[in-house]
Amino acid sequence: MASCRPRNRCKTTTQRSASLAQLRPGLVSVETLSRQIAEQKLTRFAHVEAIAGREYVSRAAEAFSHYGIAVADPMIGLKIGERLYWLTET
Repeated sequence: MASCRPRNRCKTTTQRSASLAQLRPGLVSVETLSRQIAEQKLTRFAHVEAIAGREYVSRAAEAFSHYGIAVADPMIGLKIGERLYWLTET
């Protein structure tokens, strides 16, 4: 299982970090995420937890779905301030 952290950094249960973001303004595209998922061999996971903003989680879910991988958002339904609080308290 992988877990996306703030600034779109992901950690797998083996503690391998995988960045799925580009270092430029704007949100990374689904196509770029799909390519990065394959390059970083994240396709070996059956389930991913995305801990990020709603828009990023949505794109990550779409990108991972191309590989048949389910994406969960443990902060679903939380507003941005609530998400930030959740990150600092967990």
